[in-house]
Amino acid sequence: MTLYALMGMILFTMRKVPDSKTLALGLSLFFLPIILDVIYMYTFATTLPELPRTAMHVYPDMAPQEIVVGFQSTDLYTVFKTNFHNLMWRWYDFIPDGRPLKVLGLFLLGYYMFSTNFFTVRAKEWKFIIVFFIIGMLFTEVATLMKGGVASFSRSWTDIAHKLIHEIGQLSLALSYVCILARLVNAFPNFIFFKWLKNYGRMSMTSYLGHTFFSILVFYPIVAWDFFGNLTIEQTYYVALIIITVQLAFSSIWFKFFNYGPIEWLWRCGSYKKWFPIRIKKTD
Repeated sequence: MTLYALMGMILFTMRKVPDSKTLALGLSLFFLPIILDVIYMYTFATTLPELPRTAMHVYPDMAPQEIVVGFQSTDLYTVFKTNFHNLMWRWYDFIPDGRPLKVLGLFLLGYYMFSTNFFTVRAKEWKFIIVFFIIGMLFTEVATLMKGGVASFSRSWTDIAHKLIHEIGQLSLALSYVCILARLVNAFPNFIFFKWLKNYGRMSMTSYLGHTFFSILVFYPIVAWDFFGNLTIEQTYYVALIIITVQLAFSSIWFKFFNYGPIEWLWRCGSYKKWFPIRIKKTD
């Protein structure tokens, strides 16, 4: 969320960029990490130690078991120190995978598509659904077979090729999902699940902070239930499914009575320095 907020602030400074240049700029930023990775490969990347690939993140200075013990601690300082350690290395990971540039590039691509009515008009066309889906599936499958990694420095041109193929596949596949969803919404505008998603999106910040809060309750022993490191991947999936189901129901009930999500309302009032009516006015 911190990264999105920072990139959003940068995006705000680019609001006067002409629509005709937004597409090229967005794509350039999205694929710029590939060029930077070539530079890293010929300067320092090949001298770095290789870390084993496991289901859990492996750090040069802490084993996965130490991370689990840190989060299972009931000592506030130990939990904070473990979180700060992961935050530090998380931002380090942004260097080889170029996440900040990709996020900013995607923001610009999204803005371009919105400004050209892609989401409401062209996304419904079958040609876009088919082309994006085929390219996305093909490139993603090839990237999977190559078994590379996008979050590590490239050490060969094979690694560079993997990243390029992976990024093309993921971007195309994401666009195909957007097109499929646009087609479905157009075909079934009154489908109740789409209304739930709409309400969920209207309080996106509240939902984000909400699932963070519930996850802290579920996983941190210092607060509540101490499930960190004690659940299987399947069980964790069910926990996430329960949380998002509760949030979908909550957002749909909430907007029967209110105009804005609670955090969105506070943010709006603070941004405009005025109080907005949050309750929906009842009509006689």
